[in-house]
Amino acid sequence: MRPQYRINGCLHEVVPKRQGHTRRIGIDGRDLDVAQVAADQHRGTLIVAGHRYAYHVAQDDGTLYIHLGGRHFEVGIVDEFQAAGRHDADGDGDLRAPMPGVVEAIYVAVGDRVAAGQPMLLIESMKLQTEIHAPVAGTVSAINVEVGGSFQRNALLVAVAAASEEHP
Repeated sequence: MRPQYRINGCLHEVVPKRQGHTRRIGIDGRDLDVAQVAADQHRGTLIVAGHRYAYHVAQDDGTLYIHLGGRHFEVGIVDEFQAAGRHDADGDGDLRAPMPGVVEAIYVAVGDRVAAGQPMLLIESMKLQTEIHAPVAGTVSAINVEVGGSFQRNALLVAVAAASEEHP
C-alpha cells in the first residue's frame, strides 16, 4: 500500500524520499526536491524545486489547512484500511464543517450539478481561508449557510445528492 492523501478533495499518492542530505517527495509519480525552513510551528518557508513559498499551516484533528504561495490546501491522510471497508450505498454527499468558521463565498446554488472535488465554498477559520470541495459528484440539494454567516465544527454546510451510475 502506498500513502494517499486527500488534497482539496482529490486523492494523491505522496511518498517521502531521501537521497543523501536531499529530501524528495514523490507526488503522483513526480519527484520534487523540497526543503523547509520553519519560523515557528505554524509558518515558514517551503522550497520546492528551487522556488521559495511562504506558508502558514493550521491543524484540526487529522486535517491540515495550508496557505502556500497564495493558494489554499486542505490535506488529510486517507486510511486505506477504513476506506476499503466502507461501501457507502447512498454516496454520502453531506459537506460538514471541518472546523468552526465564517462563510466568505458560496460558489454553487441549489440544483447545480457538481463534480467530486469541485470548489463549493470559501470559509475562513483562524485567519486562514480554505476552499471546501464537493465530496461526491451529483446535484446540490441544500445549502445551509450564507455569506458572512458563522458555523460550528461538523455543521452541515451543503448537501449533494450523489449521481447514481444509472443517472450520472
